[in-house]
Amino acid sequence: MPRSTGYSNEEDKFLCQVYMDISQDPIIGVYQSSDHFWDRVAESFENRKNPTWSKRSKKSLQCRLQTIEKASKKLHACIKLCENRRSSGASSDDIVSILSINMFF
Repeated sequence: MPRSTGYSNEEDKFLCQVYMDISQDPIIGVYQSSDHFWDRVAESFENRKNPTWSKRSKKSLQCRLQTIEKASKKLHACIKLCENRRSSGASSDDIVSILSINMFF
């Protein structure tokens, strides 16, 4: 099977939405195996995705979400670092400026 194209921003957002929908399902909740959970994510993603997007395997979706989660945790840590350094009277714009500097160095 040939390798599919990279994920678009729209696919990333949609994957996160599907993941959240399934993980917060109050009917099934935590009473499902990891394999069953990812089967549901893959099925929902495939059934509801834009038809022009590439077909994605369960493993591909798992790996992509791990990549997104890793980047999100790194961003959260940078934000916390900047907030902890916040000088008295610093605005949210100041925090964003500090954050952008810290992310590139």
